[in-house]
Amino acid sequence: MHQSQPARLAAGLGPRGRPADILALDPARSHRSTRPQKAIRNYFAAGLGGHTAGTRRRVFNNIIVHVEGMPGLHFPPADHDFQADGNLHWSLKDGPSYKGDPLGELRRSKLFGASRDRYAPGWEAGGLFADPKFVRFRGDWKAQNAYALRKASPAIDAGVAIPPDWPDPLRANDRGRPDIGAIPFGCEPWKVGR
Repeated sequence: MHQSQPARLAAGLGPRGRPADILALDPARSHRSTRPQKAIRNYFAAGLGGHTAGTRRRVFNNIIVHVEGMPGLHFPPADHDFQADGNLHWSLKDGPSYKGDPLGELRRSKLFGASRDRYAPGWEAGGLFADPKFVRFRGDWKAQNAYALRKASPAIDAGVAIPPDWPDPLRANDRGRPDIGAIPFGCEPWKVGR
């Protein structure tokens, strides 16, 4: 029996009847996070832009660092209920030698123009491709990384406003425009583990 995408999601199943991840639930929001990982099938935002049929997805003010590979530019079709903006993308391995702006390719595309029908500025109109300038990041999950932003970070005051009803316990500590990433500049990171 073939189920529609919403019926599969309601049953906890994603595409092809496999278990759905949390991002397949409706509505899915990703904001103010820091995601170091490998590129996933060239999907936008390391997979946050994939499998969006029948869902409502919002992706704002995240730092997505690809340890290997360039940021993915495979976006969902423009008629999907998807919005993304104010995200900072980087590639630890390939970013320093890359000439150009991969998000510029998106902004010159027909898809970008069509995305304005659902999100007026257009997908990633305020997105950046830049080194986030973390306090310490080695690209190794076993290393003691520090994802707070250094003073020279391009993520400071570079995010987009998010709806006031979205939970954000650090909103009051973020002066000026929203910073991109999990920890606004000047905020003390959480102390967990060693």
